[in-house]
Amino acid sequence: MIKRKVILIITAFLLITACNSENKNSKEIIASQDVNTLKGNVESGKVTYLQYCASCHGKLGQGSIGPNFTDAYWLHGSTREDLIKVITNGVPAKGMISWKEQLKSKEILNVASYILSLEGSQPSNAIAAQGKHKITGEEAVVSDQKDVVMDTSIKNIPLGGNKQSGAMLFNAVLGCAHCHGANAKGHKDNRNIRNMTLRYGNKASNVFDLVIQEGRNGTAMPPWNHLTDTQKKDVKTFIFSIQTKNK
Repeated sequence: MIKRKVILIITAFLLITACNSENKNSKEIIASQDVNTLKGNVESGKVTYLQYCASCHGKLGQGSIGPNFTDAYWLHGSTREDLIKVITNGVPAKGMISWKEQLKSKEILNVASYILSLEGSQPSNAIAAQGKHKITGEEAVVSDQKDVVMDTSIKNIPLGGNKQSGAMLFNAVLGCAHCHGANAKGHKDNRNIRNMTLRYGNKASNVFDLVIQEGRNGTAMPPWNHLTDTQKKDVKTFIFSIQTKNK
C-alpha cells in the first residue's frame, strides 16, 4: 500500500514537472527567438494566415477590413509578444475575435512570426498606415481611403435591388437573422451589421462583398456563393438601406 502511494506521488510529481517545463519552454521560445530564426515556423504561419486571417487582412498582408501588416505602423504593439496577445485575446471593439479556441499556441506563434516577416514587402494595393510607428512612435497620417484597392478577385455586388425581397431573404428565407438578429440589429459581439458604414466608411460596400463571397474563417459566417446574383443584390440593398446614420 505504501509502495503504491509512493509510486503515485512520484508519477504526479513527474507530470507537474513536465507541464511546467512545457510552459517554460513555450515562454522561452516566444521571448528569445527572433523571427529571422523561425523560417520553418514562418512558412507554417503563412498557411494558417491564409486560411484564417487573409479574409480581413489581405492575402499579402496589405489590409482590407483589418489593418495593413506590411508597413512599420502598428495599432496594438509591434513585437511578437504583442501580436501573440492580440491574436489570442482578439480586439472585440474592432471586430477581431479571439483565436485561442481555434488555434493552438504554436500556431499562434507561427502566425505572429509570419506577420512580422511581411514588413517592407510593399504590396501594390496596401491600404494606408494606421497606428504608431514602431521606432519613432509617430502617429500615422490619416488619409482619405476612397482609392483603396480591395481584393480584385472579389466580384462587386451592386446596389439597386429589391429591398423588400432582401428583407424577406435576410429575416426568413436564408436565416441570416438567426445570427444577426431581426433586421440586422444583432445579438452580441459584432453581429450587428447596421453599423457597417460607421465602422468601415467608404469601404463598407467592399467589406460586404468580401464577407458574402468568402465568409469569415474561424467564425460561424460561411460563404454565401450559392445565392443567385439577384439574391445577393437584394440582400445588400436591404442591409445598406437600414444602416445607422449617426454614432
